[in-house]
Amino acid sequence: MLTFLRIIFFLVDNAPNTLNLAKNTMDSYIVSTSYGQYIEAISDYLDFPFENTYYTHLDNLDNYELSVDEKEKLIEFKDIIVDIAKKRV
Repeated sequence: MLTFLRIIFFLVDNAPNTLNLAKNTMDSYIVSTSYGQYIEAISDYLDFPFENTYYTHLDNLDNYELSVDEKEKLIEFKDIIVDIAKKRV
């Protein structure tokens, strides 16, 4: 998953230089609403200490129970996405 994430993000111009300057000058942190996997990939890319990041935690999805309505809605969304993908081919 992290390998995939490393190739799909874009940064504001000079963001790596600015973050590197801040990191080398003072205690620096990344605070984000993104999920940890994404922040870990960005931290690796920017050589930023992952332990200095705060992000949205997502527990193992297998620990969540879905209602019948939620399962039906997910299947409906999947069908819509597949239909859109078929139209683009």
